[in-house]
Amino acid sequence: MTNIKLIVNIEYKIEEFYEKNGLQLLTIQGELCAPGIQKNRLKLTRPEWYVFTVRENGKRVGLKRMQEICDKIGLQMVPIEETGFDLPSKYPSVDSLLERADGDYPKGGKKEGIVIRTTEPIYCEKIGAPLSIKVVSNKYLIKNQD
Repeated sequence: MTNIKLIVNIEYKIEEFYEKNGLQLLTIQGELCAPGIQKNRLKLTRPEWYVFTVRENGKRVGLKRMQEICDKIGLQMVPIEETGFDLPSKYPSVDSLLERADGDYPKGGKKEGIVIRTTEPIYCEKIGAPLSIKVVSNKYLIKNQD
């Protein structure tokens, strides 16, 4: 399928989803990864777009709803490495979180880190947005110093 057909197909699917669900606003946020972008650490052979946030009528949806929307529209989500409900006991220290953030992408490049979110959005007054934490791998930072 050519890129033009793929774009038109996705545009149609987004419009159809938008109308079927009676939405006033649908926001899909993601990241384009491809050869030639940020040293292609994922070692991709073609461009790929990964969805990491979806909002319906201005409100961020939870993980399950985001998966449903991406499935219906035919979009690829960022890889979900782990889900669970007891983060503090599993990762009780900053060091344990930093260790969890280390690793390699499936094709060998060093992972930048991990993003931790609640499965259902919880608004945080201190950051003025739904709670989200990015843990950047120290090994990634050291290896990728310029």
